Formats: sequence, structure tokens, C-alpha cells
Amino acid sequence: MFHSLDLPVFLQLFTSGDVDLFTPGNRESGLPVAPSQENTSRRRLAILRDDAETSAVSTWADFILHLHGSSRSLNGYTATTFCCVNNPDGSIRWMYPEGTRHPNFLRLYNSGSLKAQAYRAIVRGAFFLGQGKRVADRRITIYARHETHLERILSALSVDGYSIFTGTVGENRKCVVEVHRSGRRTHFVKIPLNRNSAQLLENENRTLAYLGRAGFRSLQIPQSACHSSGAIFLSDVKPARVKRSRRFSSLHAKALCELYQRYLTVDQLGESDFFERVMQNLYLLRQRSSRLQQRGMQPLFRKLEQLFRSIDPTQRVHLAASHGDFTPWNTFVSEERVHAYDWELSRRDAPLLSDLFHYVIQGEVMQHRSGYGKIREELERALSLPEVADLCQKFRIDPMLHYRLYLLSNVSYYLNLYVTQEQLHPQARWVMDAWEQAITELLPADVARSRREEFLEQFFERYKQAPYAALKFIHGSVEAMGPFTDLDLVVTPEFRDTVIEDARRHPSVFKSRVHRKSFMTTLELYFRDQSYLSIDLLTDFHRKDVAYLDPTRLLRSATPGRSHVRMPDERFGFEYTWLFNLLNGSSLPKRYRTYYQSLTAEERERILSHINSSFGFEAVSLEEFYDYSAYRRQQVVRKLKKSSTNSIVSRWIRSVSYTADTVRSLFERRGMMITLTGVDGAGKSTIIDELKQLLSEKFRRKVVVLRHRPSLLPILSAWKHGKHHAEAIAGARGPRGGSNRGKLSSLARFLYYYSDYLLGQFVVYARYQLRGYTVLYDRYYFDFIVDARRSNISLSEGFTRSLYRLVRKPDLNILLYAPVDDILRRKQELDADTIQELTDGYLRLFDRLSGSSTRSVYLPLENTDKERTLRVIESAIVKAA
Repeated sequence: MFHSLDLPVFLQLFTSGDVDLFTPGNRESGLPVAPSQENTSRRRLAILRDDAETSAVSTWADFILHLHGSSRSLNGYTATTFCCVNNPDGSIRWMYPEGTRHPNFLRLYNSGSLKAQAYRAIVRGAFFLGQGKRVADRRITIYARHETHLERILSALSVDGYSIFTGTVGENRKCVVEVHRSGRRTHFVKIPLNRNSAQLLENENRTLAYLGRAGFRSLQIPQSACHSSGAIFLSDVKPARVKRSRRFSSLHAKALCELYQRYLTVDQLGESDFFERVMQNLYLLRQRSSRLQQRGMQPLFRKLEQLFRSIDPTQRVHLAASHGDFTPWNTFVSEERVHAYDWELSRRDAPLLSDLFHYVIQGEVMQHRSGYGKIREELERALSLPEVADLCQKFRIDPMLHYRLYLLSNVSYYLNLYVTQEQLHPQARWVMDAWEQAITELLPADVARSRREEFLEQFFERYKQAPYAALKFIHGSVEAMGPFTDLDLVVTPEFRDTVIEDARRHPSVFKSRVHRKSFMTTLELYFRDQSYLSIDLLTDFHRKDVAYLDPTRLLRSATPGRSHVRMPDERFGFEYTWLFNLLNGSSLPKRYRTYYQSLTAEERERILSHINSSFGFEAVSLEEFYDYSAYRRQQVVRKLKKSSTNSIVSRWIRSVSYTADTVRSLFERRGMMITLTGVDGAGKSTIIDELKQLLSEKFRRKVVVLRHRPSLLPILSAWKHGKHHAEAIAGARGPRGGSNRGKLSSLARFLYYYSDYLLGQFVVYARYQLRGYTVLYDRYYFDFIVDARRSNISLSEGFTRSLYRLVRKPDLNILLYAPVDDILRRKQELDADTIQELTDGYLRLFDRLSGSSTRSVYLPLENTDKERTLRVIESAIVKAA
């Protein structure tokens, strides 16, 4: 009948909430359809879907809300019809009186994105053409015998029009009414919808009155007045000319520094009201522990508590007045001022710089959906602004301490809001991911726990009685597992499907991939903190067409061990590990030898007796099975083929399945192609080495590194001097050392290398990517566009760029650059002007290509911190995988 989220709006705007509610003609609503004879003291609101009940209802209702709009007039009632624009969930977002000639409700709309700007333009066009009604999703009509609550509030102002924003759903929800006269906006009116929002509006009014006496030069704030109903009136602070400014600038810094220095105090942290609020928020979160666990917020809360424990409450800190929600969408910027509104969350005792941190994090996450690497860069840039640096130096402020305090306060506050909401917007998840990464970086490495570790603990706790057995699990406990260790489980087919479904829905997992074979399924899990886990779920044990172990026997023998991990009998565990390596032509790895040597003599004797009896050996010690033996492998294969599970028909079926698995893997597990570009000295070689290790150890990817091009054809001089001699000559000459300037010779050289790209790209794809390799290019075709002289070619950039369309586009392209002085300290092969010119050229090219491609990612990175660069690249790889 009506959206449940609209009901508080209707009640508060039209009746002030003090009414009895009825739904005539709709017994399914659960509300009374008509008043009883005894109920005559309170005012009554009737909600109708059509006109059928209108006449009857008008005999007893004080207010009638017609949900589909009505043109009827009723004696004794004043009628107002509203046009409504809905949210995606069907609830009302904006309301404006029918007959409104201008789309003033757009003044309540944050149009920062291109999509939002396009919507604004369409709506304005519709109103200009006199089709404003078509913008609305529906109409509602309110009939009132008495003055409505909204009319009573607006009567205090001189207005001739208004529009309504119904507010963001949550505990702090309020309506915002835009009021205008003669087409010019004069005020905003905020009307609380619940107790929380009433308290926030009271706080805003009090703060603005308090700050209004300051006479700021760089900061403008609204004038405020309070209505007896709890609503507040706010003057419009939008300047005549607005400068677009999504980044934190010197003007923002100047405004905040002025605010901070007017109301600055120093207090012992543990004795401050600020610290008391943080402790109260943490206490409430502990009371909601089960809810946090259910919503996937427990890992973030644990890290928040660890951050709290890491801070010394006896130290003295600088506290000051704070906006509380200082963001790009709550501010305007003019030539000389920042104009800030929405002061509901303001405080007089927030840690210095809290507004700076909030502006950067919220802006980057909500407007750009930036990863934490980009957020960190923007925070460092903002803190390096002269105004901020001078403030920190003047008062001896530790920015990182204040950053910790900001995160404690902000995260504990919003986590209490989010955990109570039934449905979270995706943006809430985005910002929680950023908070978790920020806190993880601030915690000592031995304290911070990854989402992967927490997932594994929950997994084994939840499934401690499930039909599985962990294979090659020699760690003893989850805590002892390395950060890159895979998990191998033998499972029933039914439990395999359960694991996949539950893991993919786990709140810590933001991306998953499933690769199926006839006997095994690999589940790849990418967690929100960039940790990773690969789980092999085996339902049978095959080596090509030969079955070598009975999974049922392992499952029956499994019992819970430490950390609730179900382990098979040591005899079968060794048998699997030994057979797996033997049949694949390798010796037992050192870590397994060490583990089995650590077992008691009795346990090792049991294992030895089992292997001897199963395969007809007469070994006298377990060590005899550690090293690979081709002769022993032949004996084992011969023995296995004689078993009933390896009949001719069974082996033929497995052979067909193996062939199908091989073909399927060519399409399911294709490798990526990643390029790294930049001037000499930008750090490509170091990052490539680290990246190769990361891909192979953490993500278990086979990696091949290629230089510049596929190299199906040798460098030109190799035809004359031979490959090795030609490479030595090129190395001695250095970059850009060639003397060729002729256009024809340059064209010939370019076409030679271009043919290498055209032909070699198919070879690289077939030889490596179809087999699951990740191909890392140290430089790529981009050098021919920006730095063709490096290849002794003199052609126009436009010509070489136009031919890039025929070259295979890599999945991820990374441009590494650094300040000129940093590069010159690493290498002196190019002069400063050339380094800057080439860097600017690469940046322009990547900017141009990123706007023209939807499949290939172009990522410029300032490489001044190796660890940060690798984190950003790893995040990009996960997204592109």
C-alpha cells in the first residue's frame, strides 16, 4: 500500500506525529480501518489508495492522505498535492507541490558525478518544456481540516515555494525543506523525524550560535534559528560563484586552521569527554557482538579495540571545535572562502585535524571509490600543505596520533549505526573496507590479524563435525599456517557445494573464483584486506587415468585436532602425501620430512607397516620413501592398476575426464598480462622482482617476464652482430643513444618491431596465457609512442599511437614515476629535463588511454614507497583477476 520508509515522513510533516493511524479499505495492512466509538480524543490520519472510501472517511478523519493523488475537493478540508520522485527501492526521495514551475528540489541534490549532472540536465529540460509532472514517479494528496505541521513551521518564514528531501534512512534521519521566494532560495528548514535527529539538530543550532560570534575570514557558516517544534532554520551559504573542488586544498586547510586556533584546548586524553565518548561507543559495540559477527563487522571491531589498547590515555592532546562531517558535499568553495553547512555532528573537543582526515577519506571513497593506497597518498599530500604543516609545528602536534584518535572516534560511532541497520548501502561497505585497511596499517604487524586468518578460524569452528579431512596439514594449528599456505581438503560432493556457497557469501570475501575439474574444485577467495586463500576441495584422488587412494577411508578416519581441524589418520595422511609426490615424479619436500621425523617411533612404525602391507614393500624405515625412485614408482603404478577401482572401463572414463579437464582449464584459468612502464630509474626492475615473488608465492601463479616486446624477432643489430654481442652493444650505448634520424629508416625499424608485436602477441598468448601463466612485461609498446628514440626511431607520436589499436591490450598497465631528484639518485642515464618530459608524456598517454578502454586498466603510480606501490598493484591485480 505504501513504503514503510515513507510513513515517518508523512506523520511528521503533516501531523507532527501525534495522531491515530487508519487504513480504510485495506484490512491486510494490520492497522485499524476505522476508529472505535470510544476513540475520540486524538486526531486521526486516514491513508487511502483510491477515492472509493473518501466520502465516508471525511466524516471522521482530521487528515486524509491519498497515495495516488486526487483532484477531488472535500468540504472542510484544504488539499495539497505533491509530486514525488522515488528512490530505487520505491520510497519517496523528493517531494514538491504540484504546479511548481522550477525544479528547486535539485538544490537538495549532490550532482558531483557525471551521471548526476546528466540527470540534473534532463530534469531541468523537462521543467523548461513545461513537463515537470513527467519527472515525478507518483503524486500524493493530503487533505487537512487543520493546519499541517509543515505549514505551521513554514508560516514563520516569508515563502512562496518549497521542496522537500525526505532524508537518508537511518537513526539520524531528518527531512530537509528548501524554501524559496521569487525563485531565489532563502533558507533551509530541517525537521527531525526521531529523537536522535532532534538531538543532532539541537547540537547544530547550538554550535552555529557558538561559532557565529567568531567572525571567520576563511570560513562561512549558516545563520541558525530554532522553531518551537524542534525544527531549525538555516540561511543559505552557497556563494554566487562556486569553484569546483573535490580535493582538500590550501583554502580548506586555511579555513580549518582558523577554526582550530579560535577554539583550541589541551587536555589529558583519558580525562577528556572525547575519550569518554569513544569508550562508550566501544562498550555499546561489545554489547552488540553477535550482531557484529552476523553482519561481518567483527574483524573491523577487533582491530578497532586493538587500536584503542595501543594508545596511551595519559598523554596530552590538542582538541578543538570540529565540523564532524566535513566533506566535499557539505562544503562550497569560492575564491577566498570555504562555505560549510550541515554541522549536526559538530563537536567542541575533537582531536585536531579530524576534519582533514574525514574530508579525504570520505571524498576518495564515496566519489572515486579509491583504494586505501590512493587515500594514503591524498592524506600525505593534505598533511604536507604549508598551512597544516605550520599548525603541526606551532603546536607540536603528532599527525599520526591524531589520525589514530580520529579513526577511533569515527569508526566506533558509525559502526554502532551500521550494525543496527537492516540493509547497508554499498558505500558503507566501501568505507568500512578503507577503515579496516587504515587501522591494519597502524597496528604492529604481530598484532594485526588478517581476514584470511579469521575466516579459517570460523571455518574450522563451524565445520568441526563436517565430512572433510585436511590433507598435508602439518602446521599443528591455524595460527601456525603461513600467510600464503593453501588449504587442501578431501570432502564429500555435498559438503563441497556447501563450502563454496558459504564461502562466497562470507562478508569478509569481496571476490571469489571457482575452477572445477572432474575430481577436484579449486576455490579462490580474495578478502577485503587483500589477503588471499586458495582451497582445493578433492572428492577423489586421480593421477590422469589412475585412482591412487580411496577418499572414503580418509574421511572415516578423520578426527578433530587442534583449532578444530579434522585430520585423517597419520597412516593415510602420509600415504596421500607420498603418493602425490611420487606419482608426480618428485621427492618428499623437506617440510614433510621434518614433520614425519618429529612423530614418535610408534607412530612412524604404524605408517611404515601400512605402506609396506599396502604395496608389498619390505622397507625397514620410513626414510626409504622420502626420495623419489623411478623403480618404486613403476611398482606402485603396477600395483594400483591391478586394483578393482582401476578397471579398464574406469581408467578409460578418467582418461576422457582428464582430457576434458585439460581443455576446460585453457578457458577457465587463463593467465593475465601486466605491463610496467616508466623512465629509467623509476624502479621497474625492483617492483617486477617483488611482484614476481608475490604472484608465485601468494597467488600460486606461474610467472614469465618479457622485456619490451614478445621478442619473436631479435633486435635488428642481432642480424649483423649476433644476439649476445648486439645486446652488449645496446647496453653499452645506453638509452636513447642511437643516432638514427631518418624517417624512412625509422619507419623500417618500427615496422620490423611492430610485426614482432602483431605476430608475437599470439605466440605469447598461446604459449603462456592459455597455460595459466602471468606475463610481466618490463616496458611495452608505450615506449614507441612516448620514447621512440629509445629504439632508435624518429616518428611522430600520433602515428605510433594510432597503430596501438591493433596491438593486444594487456589486462593491467602500470606506469611508475617518481620525482626527478629521486630518479637521478637512482640512475644518471637521462638529464632532469628529459626525465620530466618523458614522465609528463607517459602520464598524458595513460590518461588518454584510460578514458578510451573499458577492459584494460591504466594505472599511474608515484613510486616513492615500495611497499605502498606493491599494495596498490596487488589490489589492482585482484580487481582485474
